[in-house]
Amino acid sequence: MTSGSSDLTQCKGSLTNDGGSNTIDGLVQGTGYTLAEDTLGGYWQSPPAIACKVDGSSTSYPGTGFPVVAAGTTRCKITNTAMAIPTKVTEHSATTKLQDSITITGLLRAAGETAMTVTFKLYSDSGCETEVGGAGDKLANAGIALYLASGSATSGTASTVNSILVNNGTYYWRVAFSGNNYNDAFTTSCAGEVTTVSVTTSGTGS
Repeated sequence: MTSGSSDLTQCKGSLTNDGGSNTIDGLVQGTGYTLAEDTLGGYWQSPPAIACKVDGSSTSYPGTGFPVVAAGTTRCKITNTAMAIPTKVTEHSATTKLQDSITITGLLRAAGETAMTVTFKLYSDSGCETEVGGAGDKLANAGIALYLASGSATSGTASTVNSILVNNGTYYWRVAFSGNNYNDAFTTSCAGEVTTVSVTTSGTGS
């Protein structure tokens, strides 16, 4: 603690630990005293908050211009703010992954047949008008042996490439088979595959 008077520079001291304290006796009465702290780096607050009070008084003084009174005690407190304490509130994401697959049997395979494809589409309405998911979610021919231009397999299986993330609700799959010059094409009905998603969440991580 130092005052503006050069003859009191010997009152300088240092505190190195949190919660530390130091007492300086024999100061002359006056109002020009100053309490300061070295510049701090990192996440410490600069300048720190300094509050000084004379015992018995409710008046608070900053680190400059606080009084020292005869036969009294002036107490000063330095408060450094360390790391910020961010607020936090987590929010549930009530999503579910949906996938689909199809197995087709009774295929006629013959030389010269053209390629066959399967396409999956997911809808959020019973009329299958509002499609869900992007093109990459429902890539045709995923894992399908039907795509071979020729061969002897009379059955094959296809499935969606990726899972489609959906929220709570009811969803409808439609699967389209292209057929070829030996096999009829078809598209499954909108009401054929219905999935109802209901995920219940509660609370936060605050």
